[in-house]
Formats: sequence, structure tokens, C-alpha cells
Amino acid sequence: MSHLHVPDGVLPPAWIISGLIVTIFFLYLVANRVKRQGQSIALLGVVSAFLLLVMSVPLGIIPYHLSLASLAGILLGSELGFIAVFLVTFMLALLGHGGVTVIGLNTLTMAGQTVLASYLYRLLKKKLPVPWAVAVTTAVGIAVSTLLVIGIIWGSQVNPALFLHHGHEHEVAETVEAVPQISMVRFLALTLPVATAGGLIESVFVFLLALYLYRLRPNLFEQESKS
Repeated sequence: MSHLHVPDGVLPPAWIISGLIVTIFFLYLVANRVKRQGQSIALLGVVSAFLLLVMSVPLGIIPYHLSLASLAGILLGSELGFIAVFLVTFMLALLGHGGVTVIGLNTLTMAGQTVLASYLYRLLKKKLPVPWAVAVTTAVGIAVSTLLVIGIIWGSQVNPALFLHHGHEHEVAETVEAVPQISMVRFLALTLPVATAGGLIESVFVFLLALYLYRLRPNLFEQESKS
């Protein structure tokens, strides 16, 4: 549960506008730093495309999409990772994977995972083998982004049941008002088991992917020159 999968018009305008403003502000700062430092964008393109592919396909066995946002932070660093998350979130919204107006909030919830992963991985890789450091970082990142999503849902005071619907449309469905109200406790009881299972699956997947990539290109996981 790393992002908000809701159509446009569900969240209050104040939340939508705030999310967009903060996202644009950080994008401006990050873009300027990347431009001054002359960082290569080749890996950014590859990682962004991979994230877009993975996030476009649900697991099937449970209503969960892998995000790999933590892996983006590990491979790209916090700054390019933020840009990758924004690009993927923007493209997914255009494809109907959530509303266009929640691009800002979705960028921030996923970027929280990406930025944290960039720094946490540096600490863990000193004590753990790289694949294990990547897996643990991913698990922690998913937990953090899940808490951010829960915080937005709770703080916005919107019917939590609306976030259980996974339709791919930008407009608020005519039946939104007819969706039964559920409590936040009920919402958490329904979603946390799925989020936990999905997080475990993603962590295992990332572990296996990191194991393969580290054997193939160990330099990908060296972060000394990344921010």
C-alpha cells in the first residue's frame, strides 16, 4: 500500500493542492541539484521504465501492486529516485492507475519510501550482505509508505471504503455516495493483512532480484557517489 489508488474528486482540494505544491517544490530543488552535478540519467530511464512496468501489473493472487520504490532509492540515490517516482506516478495516472489530481500525494508517499531507502541501505550494507540489506530496506520502506497512506486517509476524513475500490477511472463514479461508510478500524482490518502479505512478497522478489543484479553488476549497489 505505497500509494493512493483513488479517482479524482475523492480527496479534499486542500490535500490535493498541498501535495502538488510540495511535490513541485522538491522537484525544483532536485532537478537543479541533478543538473549542477551532471548526474547521468541513463540509469534513471531504465529504473523508471522497470518501475512503470512492475506497477502496471497486479500480483493477481492478492489486490496488490509491487512498487520497487525502495529499490529505486538504492540504485539511483535519493534525488534521482525522487524524479523516477514522480515520472512513474505521472505516467500511471495518465494510464488511469489512480487519479491525476493525486499525482502529488502519490509521489510523496512513494518518495518517502525511496528517500528513506537511499539512506537506510547505506547503513545496513555495512552489516549485512547486499541482497539482505536491500530486502530489509525494502520491507522498512513499504511499512513507512503504508503509514503515510494511512495517515492521509485518516487525516482527510474521507470514507475509507472509497480506497478499497480499484477501478481505473479519473472521474468520481456516480455510485460514490452510495458506498457504505466504514470505520478506520474496519479499513485497517481489511487492508493491513493484504499490505503485509504484499510487502513480504515484494521484499522476497527484491531480494532475489538484488541477488542476481549484484552478481551481474555489483557496482550498481555502490552508493558512495549517489545522494
